[in-house]
Amino acid sequence: MLINGLPRLACSTFLNMLKSSTVTLEPLSKFPLVRDLIVDRSFLFENLKKLNLWLESEAYMIEFTHEPRYQSARCLMCGCCLEVCPNFSSKGTFAGAVAAVNAFRILNEEQEISHRNEVSTQYKENYFEGCGKSLACHNICPIGLPVEELIVRSNSVAIWGRQ
Repeated sequence: MLINGLPRLACSTFLNMLKSSTVTLEPLSKFPLVRDLIVDRSFLFENLKKLNLWLESEAYMIEFTHEPRYQSARCLMCGCCLEVCPNFSSKGTFAGAVAAVNAFRILNEEQEISHRNEVSTQYKENYFEGCGKSLACHNICPIGLPVEELIVRSNSVAIWGRQ
């Protein structure tokens, strides 16, 4: 939700940490409103399905990607990164940083080449080509994921074919 105009998790926002004595609560503006402060994030999950962001076979482990894979798995899919993204709209095809962060694991762990290639193709079409590189998503993550690093690593594999 928006707390004093910024996307945040209500469950981890402490009132004494806010710089204002007045607190304004609003629903996320880039998601369809269900009622009150509740928004429909179903298209976020539909985008993840469209991108095939799940493993088709046993995971392939590469030692130097352990920490980034762990960070990628921590994504809450809360939508804060989508809320601040100037390129994201619920009516568009751009899937946003949440897709790039979650694609990282598949692009680095999937052993089935056809599935990895499909994820790479979907990544190019639904993330890379729509990202304006504003990095508004970088500092907004409520759990502090290294969004920029995960995007760079996903781009490296999906776009340039590097591990």
